[in-house]
Amino acid sequence: MEKIACFTMDVESFFDTTCVAKKQVAIDERFNCASEISTYTNLLNKYDIKGTFFVIADFINQSYQYLKETVSQGHEIAVHGLHHESIFEYSKEKLKEDLAKAKEIIKEQFDVEPIGYRSPCFNIKKEHIEALKELGFKYDSSFQDFKKASKNDIDNLSKYERVNDLLYKDNDFYEAKISVSPFSLIGRYPLSGGAYLRVAPWWFVKLTLKRYLKKHDMYIFYVHPFEIYK
Repeated sequence: MEKIACFTMDVESFFDTTCVAKKQVAIDERFNCASEISTYTNLLNKYDIKGTFFVIADFINQSYQYLKETVSQGHEIAVHGLHHESIFEYSKEKLKEDLAKAKEIIKEQFDVEPIGYRSPCFNIKKEHIEALKELGFKYDSSFQDFKKASKNDIDNLSKYERVNDLLYKDNDFYEAKISVSPFSLIGRYPLSGGAYLRVAPWWFVKLTLKRYLKKHDMYIFYVHPFEIYK
């Protein structure tokens, strides 16, 4: 069985984090953590891995020099949103308007045409997927089959053609699901990144990941700049 691993980063500020944003913590630019984008790309480069960086457009001013370097090294820039906020209550038209602006900003700043999207908080609806297709996106990586962690409403990919354990195809559009382990010690457990890997004991993460990789042919990892801030 061929096994594929995808290494990604959600490029946003520490102050965009949902639990921090809800408390309305005052933004302190000393801790925007943008420099850690380079820490991550240096690690990927060491192992000749090309990563995908899902970028919040209104964070580009703080992270421009690091993202510019990332693009020059052959890594992919994709869209994480115009702002970091849940889109679940967005209409299709509202999402199209925001993402069209985000795409244009990224294209102007880095001279690339982003074709991928990941929604903040992994919240997305079927009508949002249609908006992505109409805007020329080729793939989405927002679907997480773990209802406690996200709001997803895209028919469980039932109408898509299954390519592998995480990748599904609808004509020329792809959905890359976020990895969720169905057989951890406590049941289903999101295993791709974020708070679930930050909070859990490392021995638990390592054991669960090892079991997951034995039985699955694709794994998606994501990290945020602030998670590797020393």
